[in-house]
Amino acid sequence: MINRRAFLKSAGAGAAALALSTTTGEAAKAKPKPVESDFAKRLEPVGRILQKEDWVTWGCSPVYGPEGRVHVLCAHWEAVGDASGPKGWLERSKIFHAVADAPGGPYEITHCVAKGRGGDHWDADMIHNPTAQRIGDRYALFYIGNNVERAQKQGKMAIYTQRIGLMLADHPGGPWKRSGDGPVLEAARDKECWDYESRYGATNPAYLHHPSGEHWLYYKAGRTGGRLRQIGLAVSDRLEGPYRRVHRHAPVVDFEPYGAQCEDPYVFIEDGRFYMVARDMNMFGHQYGVFMESDDGINWSEPKIAYHGARHYPLFAKEPEKSLNAWRGARFERPQVLMKEGRPEYLFVSFSGGEYHRSTGAVFKVRPKP
Repeated sequence: MINRRAFLKSAGAGAAALALSTTTGEAAKAKPKPVESDFAKRLEPVGRILQKEDWVTWGCSPVYGPEGRVHVLCAHWEAVGDASGPKGWLERSKIFHAVADAPGGPYEITHCVAKGRGGDHWDADMIHNPTAQRIGDRYALFYIGNNVERAQKQGKMAIYTQRIGLMLADHPGGPWKRSGDGPVLEAARDKECWDYESRYGATNPAYLHHPSGEHWLYYKAGRTGGRLRQIGLAVSDRLEGPYRRVHRHAPVVDFEPYGAQCEDPYVFIEDGRFYMVARDMNMFGHQYGVFMESDDGINWSEPKIAYHGARHYPLFAKEPEKSLNAWRGARFERPQVLMKEGRPEYLFVSFSGGEYHRSTGAVFKVRPKP
């Protein structure tokens, strides 16, 4: 997530070499040209949100409440020690609630929604990367959790134990209640599945309430024994699951043939067509987002640019160089979309740096289609 260099250093040289590799040893497929998507052309930067001196903010997921206010569920943890490294998000991340009268803020952080349960629970330590949506009269919050001690006993990194959980509430401010004691999705245990014993676990959920009434859950994982991140899809007749993989033998988005990868998907439907926004990892460059479209939500087009790096936008380019270079450089991650009446209205992203050189949210208005 944050401070990848520190994370790789803590994981050891072998893991670092493995994680930094972007090829499979075979000749990579020619990448598509970096063409700007229509979605990217619709973006208008609004500014940073949720800047706090002693806290790190990540993964801002917005949703409208029944009263019309904007509620954000975000990952939040104390900025002590190496707050950007594994000791930060991997062990201390919690989910907080914030609310504002308008998407651009200002936001009031009200309370902690959820934190690690400790002990032998699958989500004992961090609670991270929330994505929230209203489904009928309820609100659903998908998140990821891990168990650091369990990973250490297995001689693995904590990311191996990442799984996806679900909380439900009648209001985005909560109270939020876990839908069950276990995760709703984890790395495949079936050796025939593409993500069997994924080194990333099953993580970074993107939920879509399909027009058919089914519940679709996109997620990030790694191919069995593989080095790169792919996007899978699992489907259920019930929000609480169980979720079944659409393709057991292959992910639905796979940049590996290009020697690239992506993560942090967000999927929405506009005018009957499926769209995915995700963080680019070396298709066009790490500062970009990627944008894909689909007729069915399963077979996706080649990517285009979803958004540019921060220096592309005058509002953010005015920030001090030190701020833009903090932690992850001048790029946006973990895209989340605020929908209104079937249209993407605002794009929320995680953005390192800011006034306190930590990490904040950032907001873009999505202009209507011309």
